[in-house]
Amino acid sequence: MHLNRFTKLLVSFFIGVITIIITSSQPSALNSINNEPTPKISERVIIVGDDIDYPPFSYLDKDNRPTGFNIELIQGVAKVMGFEVEFQLRNWNETKNNLREGKIDIISGMFYSAEREKEFNFSSNHSVASSDIFTRMDYSIKSIDELRGLEVVVVKNDIIHEFLLSQNLDIEFIEVDTVSNALRLISAGEYDYAAVLKLSGHYVINHHNLNNLKSNSLHLNPQNYSFAVKIGNDDLVNALNEGLVILNATGQYREIYNRWLGVYTEDTSILSFFRKYYWLLYTIILLVFGLFIWNILLRKVVSSRTKELMNLNLELQQNQEELAASNEELEASLGQLLATEEELRYQYDKLKDSEERYKKLVTEMHQGLALHQIVVDENGEPIDYIFVDVNRSYEKLTGINREDLIGKKVTEVFPNIQKYWIRKLGQVALTGNVAHFEKFNNDLNKFFEIVAYRPRPMKFAIILSDITERKRIEQLIKLSEENFRMLFEGSSDPILLMDSDNKFIDCNTATVTTFGYDKKGDIIGKNPWHLSPERQLCGESSQERALEIIDHANKEGKNRFEWWHKKKDGTILPMDIIMTSISMKDKKLLHIVCRDISDRKRMEQRLEFLSYHDQLTGLYNRRYFENELIKVDIPSALPLTIVMADVNGLKLINDAFGHAAGDELLIKVASVLKRGCRQSDILARLGGDEFIIILPNTHFQEAEEIVKTLKKNALDETVQSINLSISFGISTKSCKYQNIHEILRNAEDDMYKKKLYESPSIRSKNINLIIKTLNEKCAREEAHSHRVSSLCRSFGEALNLSDEKIHELKIVGLLHDIGKIAIEGDILNKPGKLIDEEWKEIKRHPEIGYRLLSSLNEMSDIAEYVLAHHESWDGTGYPKGLKGEEIPLQARIISIADAYDAMTSKRSYREAMSTEQALEELKKCSGKQFDPNLVEIFINSISSFE
Repeated sequence: MHLNRFTKLLVSFFIGVITIIITSSQPSALNSINNEPTPKISERVIIVGDDIDYPPFSYLDKDNRPTGFNIELIQGVAKVMGFEVEFQLRNWNETKNNLREGKIDIISGMFYSAEREKEFNFSSNHSVASSDIFTRMDYSIKSIDELRGLEVVVVKNDIIHEFLLSQNLDIEFIEVDTVSNALRLISAGEYDYAAVLKLSGHYVINHHNLNNLKSNSLHLNPQNYSFAVKIGNDDLVNALNEGLVILNATGQYREIYNRWLGVYTEDTSILSFFRKYYWLLYTIILLVFGLFIWNILLRKVVSSRTKELMNLNLELQQNQEELAASNEELEASLGQLLATEEELRYQYDKLKDSEERYKKLVTEMHQGLALHQIVVDENGEPIDYIFVDVNRSYEKLTGINREDLIGKKVTEVFPNIQKYWIRKLGQVALTGNVAHFEKFNNDLNKFFEIVAYRPRPMKFAIILSDITERKRIEQLIKLSEENFRMLFEGSSDPILLMDSDNKFIDCNTATVTTFGYDKKGDIIGKNPWHLSPERQLCGESSQERALEIIDHANKEGKNRFEWWHKKKDGTILPMDIIMTSISMKDKKLLHIVCRDISDRKRMEQRLEFLSYHDQLTGLYNRRYFENELIKVDIPSALPLTIVMADVNGLKLINDAFGHAAGDELLIKVASVLKRGCRQSDILARLGGDEFIIILPNTHFQEAEEIVKTLKKNALDETVQSINLSISFGISTKSCKYQNIHEILRNAEDDMYKKKLYESPSIRSKNINLIIKTLNEKCAREEAHSHRVSSLCRSFGEALNLSDEKIHELKIVGLLHDIGKIAIEGDILNKPGKLIDEEWKEIKRHPEIGYRLLSSLNEMSDIAEYVLAHHESWDGTGYPKGLKGEEIPLQARIISIADAYDAMTSKRSYREAMSTEQALEELKKCSGKQFDPNLVEIFINSISSFE
């Protein structure tokens, strides 16, 4: 220990000597400092802000006055720089916002970070501090990785809070306003971990007697602690830096530091030793200097004495004994002088050797070293700099010989250099602030790490390191990590990583969402079987099955399988899993990709259902019926009765009301049949409008009763005001020798016989219901149909047609617009003119009317007239474009009567025409739309019609 201190003292001595030699030839740095601040700063009071509760850096004392290390330090800077300060202590977030908004000028203590440098300018650091994790005495932590997924108390937006957020540890942060509040929560046992600044933590523990707490010596995120000002306030930053230099030089900084922070830090630096023992060092230097002067004076004395002895040689011979004594004394003094000279020569040789070693070190160092002299304009601003000296490594790194650099300006060597770098490096020479940055040199196509410092005023030196390869590797690693993380987090499928202990160590957001959890921490640390039902679909234990699958994946490198997961709410989720063995950071992991196959499973079940069921009604289909017919054709099922069912009027419903109504009819029929069947009966839809029922152990008479019930139930159901009508056929197998397919044919024949005499009356009834429904849908259609029917009757009489034809014309007049039943009521009752799309819809009604009426044999001719009643004489009508006498006579008559009634009837969008106007319109369209002969007869006879 003593030898070590002696070595430090000796090194300090030589550094002191060198310092005296160097400073003797240059102006003192302190002498060049102008203690007068710029007028811009001194003209006003500087507002200083800081955290209101951040001891020992800033807080309010018992008298409610600002105090702390930061407060005294900024007061010291203000004093030496000659400006006044006023303090505003607030909570940390408010203080930062005040600086952003210009409400304050300085924050006296802010940790530096690259992110914060985008918002604020920082002075030279006035201290360096790190953070730690504080726990109760019975808790310990060796790494921040142990905090993954845990609750940690932090001061909101403090530097350690920002640091932990960047580590992606899924920590649940408990945010408080002050360090005191954070540590009190830990001391009270409400939480187990607090991340705060180490110095502040110890201060709070000591001053609040929180003796059950401790720090864990992690030294997290050591950061420079500096003054901060708003970006652009360079004058204020420069004044703060000058003030710090003065406080350092005068020792005031060390006094402030020791008073507030010294109790928690130990300063063992050489500079500290100099400050402590400067009086001893200066005494030694003065002693050496005295010896040096004494040596010179002694030499002069010896020379003078020698001359006197030579001159008095004869006289001295007489006093030889006295001379011999004097000679011995002189020899003793000379020996002492020689010894002193030898000691000084030894020290000089050591100093020279040290200088040579330093030069060799500089010459042989791997980093490039260059010394520059800045060039300034008339305003003292840097505009260029000159190469003064470079080492060999600088030549190798840049590929430029020393001879091509020395004495040249940087703009000559690197013509593409940006003025920004000249100003930045020039500021190093002017201010003495150290600059450390990375830069890409376009001329050399290389990345360099640069450290710039000022060895003396107006000069700066740079230490240059080629980091091109490191940057390339960093970029590749970053790109690889970004790609992996992007694929990992961006995947819509759940992805998990599992370690050798079969525990999940990471997962993406899709995993949390798919499994219904709140955060990743709910999944990380669990085994696969913890996210699964107790047993898989096959009945095997989820844990045992998972271990088998994991073992196979580790051996084979990959495994694909289906797995049933259990979500947080207990829902079972089928997944398709791909498990792959990978290596990451020298660890063997399993990479697991999950895909939700719920839709696929539902589709498989749906396809299986549809393979034996009718999609519309949900009843069994023909395939199922045919399989079951074979199975049920056994003696134990006798007597076995088969009932065939056919829906009456399905085509009529489809034509009149559309296929949606037809589907509704079939669904209701299926419902009626299902309600009337027993549990043991088999009901199926064979296709179209046909259904079949298998009745095991049922006699013919029992089947008849079941059919009666079914018919009765059908009459209670309607579709578009039309009652359900079903025709049934029954056949029974009574002994095992009867062929079941023969029984099936008999039931079908019986059904068709009944349908022959049931269907016509039902269709006729349905036609009347359709007409009634149309009249209810559009009230004017009923009156229009009766008027057209009356006109057709009168027109037939004027044409001297037979009574049978006149009666037929009267019916056609009533039914000519029956097809409008399938047209939307909104179109039929529209108050204004129809648009093109609506006209297209209206033009469908002749074809629809034809399909409705053609289903009745007795109305087949009337159906043809209805189909053609909108054909035109010149062939421009619809739907078939018939021309002239291709159009049936009855259709031509209906066309004229229909048009005349339409023109003489009032519409919402126009008034009714007079008889004369309507007849004139018929004349205009004669030979085009209407048969000209019939038009002439109609006009001549109209007066008798009315």
